[in-house]
Amino acid sequence: MKYRYRRLFFAFLTAIFAVFCLAYSPIESSAEETKPAKVSAKERSTAKDKKSSKSKSKSKSKSKSKSKSKAKSTNKSGEKKKSKSSGSSSKFSKAEIARYRAMEFETWESPRGKSELGLPIAEGYAQPYPYGNLMRQYDGNRCRHRGLDIGAVGEKNGGLGTVVNSATPGVITLIGKAGGDVKEFGKIDKRSGTTKRTGKTYPRQILAPGYGVVYPFSRTYGRWRSGTVIVVRVTDGPLKDYTLRYMHLADVRPDLKVGSKIEAGEHIALMGATAIMDSWPHVHIDLTNPEGQRVDPASYIGLQETISHCSNASVSKKNSTKSGKSNKAAKSGKSNKAKSSTKSAKKKSAKTAEVVKRPRQSYVGTQKGDPITPQMRTLSRG
Repeated sequence: MKYRYRRLFFAFLTAIFAVFCLAYSPIESSAEETKPAKVSAKERSTAKDKKSSKSKSKSKSKSKSKSKSKAKSTNKSGEKKKSKSSGSSSKFSKAEIARYRAMEFETWESPRGKSELGLPIAEGYAQPYPYGNLMRQYDGNRCRHRGLDIGAVGEKNGGLGTVVNSATPGVITLIGKAGGDVKEFGKIDKRSGTTKRTGKTYPRQILAPGYGVVYPFSRTYGRWRSGTVIVVRVTDGPLKDYTLRYMHLADVRPDLKVGSKIEAGEHIALMGATAIMDSWPHVHIDLTNPEGQRVDPASYIGLQETISHCSNASVSKKNSTKSGKSNKAAKSGKSNKAKSSTKSAKKKSAKTAEVVKRPRQSYVGTQKGDPITPQMRTLSRG
């Protein structure tokens, strides 16, 4: 019996040992398989080179993708900026602009003694601009347009950029530029291409000797509704201490500033159309006396003077009579209001009839031999 139990015991031990061997034999084999083999120094260096080349190629691909994405973003932003500015970049090359800036200013010899039309100019004064396209005169009858409008002259650029000379000797007291003070003098139009005014097409950008690129149009009026303007105080002659204004200019001569002294017939600016939205490009010239009243400058610069004047005193009288009538009508009641309205309507209709019957006035005299042409006659617009 003893031997029997011993055999069973040893059989049990052998079974446990076999199970143990079977359980741990694959782990040992896998561990043996995973043991790193001995690698030589050359193999190690080649492996390092391969890894570095792979990392470099990955970095290059990443940098390329980043640069492409940046280029796409910059292109998109550039397109957006272009669309926002709507072609604000100049259509002229930098070399062309520099070449024109280095040129001397264009000059126009202003007639003295007598203007192009044969009418006398005040002594010491000069014709400020060619009189080939007189548009609108000093309108003292209706007190609406208290100045002279002289239209664009010349075939080049539709007349834009024609030289404007000073009519009198004087000192510059103000220079206002469209695009400089936007609220006062308006926003300059720097878009490329062309624009239309009363059926005619004009370029938005021109090149002028001594100036470079010039933008003769503006996109807003400004508070002054003058665009680029020069204000001159006359220092000599029959208009001493009077004030002359040149409005709607394309640009002012670069070397001029407030306080600069100018002579009659001296180049001061270029003709443009700043703060003009629905009419032909022109120069507006008006004259104010020391008392602050507007005066017709025509007779001093070789044009026919308008018959009546529009002064501040006449405007104040009209306003006082209107206010007196309104006070009386308010006191008298509704019936008097109705009567006054009918009377005012009759007066307005009579005035309009007089205006229609009145022939168009011209700056040129009515004597025989005077060079009257359709361009020299004023337009019927008020």
